[in-house]
Amino acid sequence: MATPRRPAGAGRGPGRPAARTTGAARPAASSAGGRLSARAAEIARAADPAKRSPQSAAKPSQKTPAGSRAADDSFFDEPGTAGAKTPGRGRAGRGVLSFADGWARRAGAAQRRRSIQVWWVVGGLGALLALAWVLLWSPLLAVSTIEVSGGSAAVRTVAERVGAEQKGRSMVLLDTSAVEAQIEADSRVADATVRRGMPRSLVIEVIARVPVLGLEKSQGQVDLLDIEGVRTQTVKAAPSGVPVVKGGSGVGDEESVRAALAVMAALPEATRAKVTNLQFDAADSVSFRLGSTAVVWGSSERSELKAQLVGILLSQKPKTIDVSAPDNPVTR
Repeated sequence: MATPRRPAGAGRGPGRPAARTTGAARPAASSAGGRLSARAAEIARAADPAKRSPQSAAKPSQKTPAGSRAADDSFFDEPGTAGAKTPGRGRAGRGVLSFADGWARRAGAAQRRRSIQVWWVVGGLGALLALAWVLLWSPLLAVSTIEVSGGSAAVRTVAERVGAEQKGRSMVLLDTSAVEAQIEADSRVADATVRRGMPRSLVIEVIARVPVLGLEKSQGQVDLLDIEGVRTQTVKAAPSGVPVVKGGSGVGDEESVRAALAVMAALPEATRAKVTNLQFDAADSVSFRLGSTAVVWGSSERSELKAQLVGILLSQKPKTIDVSAPDNPVTR
């Protein structure tokens, strides 16, 4: 009885190749084994210089593919020198960097960075100190020249004296407001402006108080008042063009001074300079002379209208002008 023949592939697991080897495959396996043996022998000769043949020793070494040997050799390079050629040093001179050497190199680099930062800080502080010295203590920016303008000669003298006290002081530290207040402390000064004239000048502009009225004192001296009623100074005689209040028990009283200042403020400047013999009576009535004409002003009420009437009536050159009742002015 004939045994049934199994189909090809029966009895093998899924995915297993057929174990049958044809006659044509055997010579191919033999030739592959021969090539592997020849390659192994060639590698052995390359590793042992004694076994190299003269022909193989004379042949130049084959180039390795990029990224294989170069990548392997770069592993042994020192940090920061990957790919660099070291004179007199071949592959045999390269070695793996130890942990201690790497740590020492990192510590040295960190120390150098800290040193550079310290030097930068020291240099910056030195520059700041030098700048502070130039601005605050150096004579390069110290006050050396005082320039004064405006006002009368007496007021300019006051400003020059105060400005001279600032010589040698730094222009940066100079307090211009304090200098202005010091100059204005003099009663003859109405206003002072102080500014820096770089690099070494102090510029001062002053405005003097202009006396418009004099108050006669019992000692024969005269107090000069400006238009605001501020006593500027005391003199023996009033300057030309400044009327002096005389007579009456009310001389120097607050009410009489206010009335006299109202008269002076109402009159035009050209007319004001011609006022003489300014007096008060018991009823606080003001009178004065304008040249050869006597003027009865009366109280300080409606002073603007009275000033206009006086200006108009003066053209008639009367001996007396009475504007104490401005609605009914009288000339004689």
